[in-house]
Amino acid sequence: MQLRTEPCGVCILRVRREPTGLLIKVITQLDISEGAGHQEVTRTDVNDVVALVRRFIEDFTRAHPQA
Repeated sequence: MQLRTEPCGVCILRVRREPTGLLIKVITQLDISEGAGHQEVTRTDVNDVVALVRRFIEDFTRAHPQA
């Protein structure tokens, strides 16, 4: 009998203050059980980052509707 694990995604924000403002790196992976498939995006606008995090959550919900 195989043990079923719940899907688990990850979204990491790395924030640095630069002389010109914030530098925010967003690292996402919809399913950590898969070794590949992560994405990294760097932004300076907080609203862009919030939109990326929102999209990650929506994509996770679509990919794992029973989660």
